[in-house]
Amino acid sequence: MVYAFRRIFLYSEGRKASAHLWRVCWDFALTVFYEITTTPDTCQEEDTPMETTPQPTLPAWGHRLHAVLALLGGAPVPDVTARFGIGRSILYTWRRRALTALQGALMDHRPGPQCPANRLSPAEEAPLVELAQRHPTWSAAQIQAKAGPDAPSPRTI
Repeated sequence: MVYAFRRIFLYSEGRKASAHLWRVCWDFALTVFYEITTTPDTCQEEDTPMETTPQPTLPAWGHRLHAVLALLGGAPVPDVTARFGIGRSILYTWRRRALTALQGALMDHRPGPQCPANRLSPAEEAPLVELAQRHPTWSAAQIQAKAGPDAPSPRTI
């Protein structure tokens, strides 16, 4: 849940939140989640129009958090869209992002770097491969010596 929270709500504007802001936001998110999951559902009459509840000033992620948690809590889509003053397509977009982030948060992740630090790019690797194919009996040290001063270490070759 922490991974999903960070991914959806704290990095939305393209910048990372401070540790204090993250903690405050996390406490707020847990409070909202608790309120949504413990509040009994109230049914409205069919003939009474739905009212848009004025929302307190929230950052963009707070508004998204309330809407997505309400939808995932079982509230009908028309009620959520009316309550938050948003369109269905935006709500479905936020829900899709939240579920994708939750799925990513629950998957097993390999610890450590995802690729080796000594991995060469294809542009750097191509001349070394070509040199090694021309001289199949050469060692990595010999290939490095012939490749020039910009060649990687023999352990990388």
